[in-house]
Amino acid sequence: MDIRNYYKVIVVTLSFTIGAIIKLALLPCYHSTDFEVHRNWLAVTHSLPLNQWYYENRSEWTLDYPPLFAHFEYGLSKLAPYFDSAMLDINNLNYASGKTKLFQRLTVIGSEIILAIAIFSLLKSMQIGRKNHDIPMPIIQLLFALSLLNNFGLMLVDNIHFQYNGFLLGILLLSISCMYQNQYLMSAIWFSTLLNLKHIFLYIAPAYIVYLFYAFCIRQSSNWKRFIVNLIALGIATIVPFILSFGPFILMNQLPQVLSRLFPFKRGLCHAYWAPNVWALYNVLDKGLTTIGRYTRLFQVRSTSVSMTSGLVQDIEHQVLPSITPAVTFILTIVFMMPSLFRLFRRCSKRTFLETIILCALTSFLFGWHVHEKAILISIIPLSLLAFDSREHARYFLLLSTFGGFSLFPLIFTGPESLIKIGLFVGYTTFLFYTLGEIHGDHGSTFNLPLLNRLETFSIVLLIPLCVYVECLHTILHIDRILPFLPLLLISIYCSFFIVYCWIRLHAIEAHQEDELTIVESTVKLNSRKKTTMTTLIADDRPATLLDHQWINSDQALECLKAIKERTENQLRDFSLLFNPTLPHSIVTKQYRYKILLVGKTGCGKTSVVRALMGKEFSTLNSQPTLGIQTTNIYWPVRVNQSTKPVFMFRLDFWDVGHTSSTRFDYIDKDSVDSLDMIIFVVSAADREGFNELPRLIEEKQNQCSPSRRFVSLVFITKFDQYPVLTENDANEFQARYNISVYLLSNAYSTMRLATGYLNLISEKLYRRDLELTEPGALQRQASEMVRRSLCGVIESSNGRCLLEVGDAVIVTLCDTTLWEWTRMDFPHIPQRHVISSIRLDDCDYFPIPFTIYYNYEEIDETLCYGIRCDILDKTKEIKYSSERFVPVLTDSYPKTNINIIVGPRNIPLNSL
Repeated sequence: MDIRNYYKVIVVTLSFTIGAIIKLALLPCYHSTDFEVHRNWLAVTHSLPLNQWYYENRSEWTLDYPPLFAHFEYGLSKLAPYFDSAMLDINNLNYASGKTKLFQRLTVIGSEIILAIAIFSLLKSMQIGRKNHDIPMPIIQLLFALSLLNNFGLMLVDNIHFQYNGFLLGILLLSISCMYQNQYLMSAIWFSTLLNLKHIFLYIAPAYIVYLFYAFCIRQSSNWKRFIVNLIALGIATIVPFILSFGPFILMNQLPQVLSRLFPFKRGLCHAYWAPNVWALYNVLDKGLTTIGRYTRLFQVRSTSVSMTSGLVQDIEHQVLPSITPAVTFILTIVFMMPSLFRLFRRCSKRTFLETIILCALTSFLFGWHVHEKAILISIIPLSLLAFDSREHARYFLLLSTFGGFSLFPLIFTGPESLIKIGLFVGYTTFLFYTLGEIHGDHGSTFNLPLLNRLETFSIVLLIPLCVYVECLHTILHIDRILPFLPLLLISIYCSFFIVYCWIRLHAIEAHQEDELTIVESTVKLNSRKKTTMTTLIADDRPATLLDHQWINSDQALECLKAIKERTENQLRDFSLLFNPTLPHSIVTKQYRYKILLVGKTGCGKTSVVRALMGKEFSTLNSQPTLGIQTTNIYWPVRVNQSTKPVFMFRLDFWDVGHTSSTRFDYIDKDSVDSLDMIIFVVSAADREGFNELPRLIEEKQNQCSPSRRFVSLVFITKFDQYPVLTENDANEFQARYNISVYLLSNAYSTMRLATGYLNLISEKLYRRDLELTEPGALQRQASEMVRRSLCGVIESSNGRCLLEVGDAVIVTLCDTTLWEWTRMDFPHIPQRHVISSIRLDDCDYFPIPFTIYYNYEEIDETLCYGIRCDILDKTKEIKYSSERFVPVLTDSYPKTNINIIVGPRNIPLNSL
């Protein structure tokens, strides 16, 4: 095992052990009728042949799970005789000896090893906690594992009430982990297995269908033949578990009987205890209208022999509102799933896939037929995977976990267990709020819980009087004799409002991020005339970021953008170099300027790249070659992931140089590469020849630029959604071979939100470059509070010649002349290359030598004068030559001053002072 995975093993083992200790302490607790359900299934699968499993009905708790779960019970029944063989007697109804309780409780805890394995796999595949620069990743991952393995809802439902949800959700997380590792077939196998264990997970099947079809069948295919092969492979991976599970019953002609057990539509719209969903609100509205109608006769009230509040599982009819049928719930569920499924098909990223799973599960919970209150866990557990890295998702995870957990209270109604459930709920909820508040840097206030606003905080505080009434006052005041269903109704209705609220807000988050495009993962490459769709990873799919990519959606960022946008809608273009946006001083602390050169053949789409970054669409019908140099200045605010959260304004100067002009006039090339910070190499997806020429072009530009300048290189592939000849493998191989990031860009579709992602990406890479140049090892720590500036220049000899030998070192230092204290910055030993600068020995004439000094801008005092000193040292570190010179104040007014330093033997007068 990789040594980097050992701490993950320790994290998961420790979390599982802590949870197991708590769960072992719950062994003597009350158990529900589900305990007898599973005991009876043990007896049925152990005592009867396979062909009688789904016909046995001596107990009212007949087998109504898919066949694979029945085989799981059969496997457990082989261990049962070691505890108490009487539990396997099919006639021993309601049998619950001490050893039987011990055995069944232990099987629940033991089966959760699958959940622990899934969490370990997720820690590797999703890298939970990678985006936080204040708390070490192992600590965040430990908190994440603790929150999942000791989830309040799972503990209440599985270890007190009695079910096997932890085991089943562990398989779901294994499937998600495989998806994050691009193991599409393995993910399909795990999910298909899950459906054959518990068919309730059909809720999220649409998300799997859309994502696997697009990501595996389409995106992984370079031609139709490959597409068909992938489709067949995916079909086999999906069908095999169903064949193994249902095959024997199909051969015995028992499939209709099995399906009748799995889908009993006569059980009614709602469970005995109403799940906190839309139908609970619908039922209450019908009851209210019925009461009003009886007294005012404003509504026609239909008579019914069945009460909705009887607490029984039965088919009901509404008295005023239209009665709901299974078909209605199915249609509504599909309709409300469609927006998230459509977004998944458009973007098809792993992050969007996980968000869609959450929304599909929550939509089915809210609109499904005969939904159990426990089904809320299918939404809460996947949402926890995003909560530790996304502030917005953490907010609604806290709300959903709190109200979803509280909605499970009616499952446990006995005295001692009520105290236990309240204690577990308060402890777990406090743990979540404190943990996520620390991770996301929001510790709350007097009137606000961490990450929540005042109204959301107040809604949680109201759970306290509701709990007091439900658990104590309802019985003490003898209201239970008159309105026995009232506590269940109050909990269901109150929690329904906020679960619906979370569902709406999660939809809003996903819709808000729909066009927030930053890192392109891959795209469809089919040899057809059909337009394809770009597949992207959104901001939180990236590695650990130095910039806060979610901040751009905040009100503070919108205020900055409003100040720098021109009057034309969605335009950030500025041709005037004198233009400096007026920004709130309370927000933006510094402004930094970078020069970015776009390089590519005529017609490759350089101008459209610039327009895309401006959030403007580009017409391919009127495309014309760029003449000369076209400069575009884009101002873009960013917030740094530091404790003080400073906001900097990046001025990105894009130089779009016409290919014809640069080849005809040498001075244009020289001007364009001077003081360069980034080069974006642009190539058309329809130009195989141009793509093959990229390595030569990149090397040419590297040789052309000053060795003292370390610039960032990117490759943008344009027109991929028109007639591409380049494949995904081409881009992946190029990126792996040359270690240069490759991104895809649509020429036909662009919005300001799309531009947001790319501008964040460019700003991130430039800022990361600055840190790498200024402070070795800075990326292993929190980003430095100081942002460095650069001073460029050349070193010349006093007589046009100066003897340098291999092994000599050139040292240039910046000096505060008032104190004359030199901060030394070592240059490379000749002829080795260095991350800051390099000196290449081609012949004996080594002058002029370019250099760059990086300094802390915030440490520069505008009232002082500064100096430059250059020393040339031999192998023994003795100074051979040196020189000094005063320079202008290195403030924002002189961000890149060019300095010439004359060096020679020490006895030569310092004539450059």
